[in-house]
Order: sequence, then structure tokens, then C-alpha cells
Amino acid sequence: MDCRFARWKGISGVSLLLFLAACMRLQAPVTASTERFRDLPAYFASEKKQMEQAGLQFHKLVEQNGVRDSIITSDTGIISKLLKPFAGINLNKPSLRDQYILDSVTNGFSGARSLSYTARTPEVNPQQVLLETDSSGYIQSVQIISRTSNLLYKTASTLIYEHLKTVSVSTDQQVVLLSPQHLSVQVRMYPKP
Repeated sequence: MDCRFARWKGISGVSLLLFLAACMRLQAPVTASTERFRDLPAYFASEKKQMEQAGLQFHKLVEQNGVRDSIITSDTGIISKLLKPFAGINLNKPSLRDQYILDSVTNGFSGARSLSYTARTPEVNPQQVLLETDSSGYIQSVQIISRTSNLLYKTASTLIYEHLKTVSVSTDQQVVLLSPQHLSVQVRMYPKP
């Protein structure tokens, strides 16, 4: 064998090993960063299952521009409809990577923890996600604040969810040339009598 090619064979083997090692290092941080935030879609799906299994009764109070109405039902569908705009929020999407500032405070006595995800810019939605967890890390309450503003309309929505207790959604909307609209929906959950 010609000694000119033996040198290239050794170099190509070393190059291949360096390339594979470099690829392995690049993949590790991506995996770690995708697990940075809580999985809200999975959390809300789990909560829906727990509501169905608990057999709760729901008292729904709706207020739109000062007009109120209420209903008492055992249909979990009302919760699903309320949570639908918020249940799909996935802060782990690649497009949202590095778009949020994460702050956390831990209660030294109970071990409960408060997590705050705040958007770095006003264009990112939701603007803020606040989570309260118990000492084991299970989410006890969620607050999501979302705002959208452009030349035609401004919308602000807030969700407050407390584990198997209450759901509250408040939306304010201002469309150009129309009067402002306010919608507030609150659902309280009780054990069936």
C-alpha cells in the first residue's frame, strides 16, 4: 500500500471521532434546556382526569359587561372549554427558548415553591406564568397572563386556576370603533352532595 494514503486514513479516522464527539456535546444542552419549564399541557390534562374521577359539582358564574348569569352542573366540559385557550401553552417550544426569565422562591418552612416565568419582550405570549407548588413539587395553582395589542384591537386575558377548587378567566377586549368588552367566568368546584 502506498504510504501517501496511509497518512490520510489515520487523519480521516481521527476526524470522524472528533466530529462524533462534537455532535454528542451539542445534543446534551438541548435536552437539558427543553426540560427547563413545567409541562402545562400535561398538567391540565391530568387535572381534567382528576376532576372526572372526583365526580365534582361546578358552580359557574358568568359576567359580561355587567350582566350576570350562573349555572350549577356536574359536566366537566365547562372546565375544558375555559382552559382550552390556556391548556395548549407550552413554554418548552423551541420558538420560546430564551424568551422567559425564570424566578423562584422557596418557603423555608413548608417547602412550597413559587415559580414565575416572565416574558422578556411584550410580543411574547403569555406575558407571565405564575406557579405555586407544594413541597413535593406538585402544582397547586396556576396564573397565566396574556396580552395582545395591534392597530385593530387590544386583548388582555388572565387565568387563575387552583387545584380542584376554582377556575377564573377574565378577558378585556377593545376593538377599534367598538365599545370595550369585559367577560369574566368563575367556576367553583364542590363535592357532589
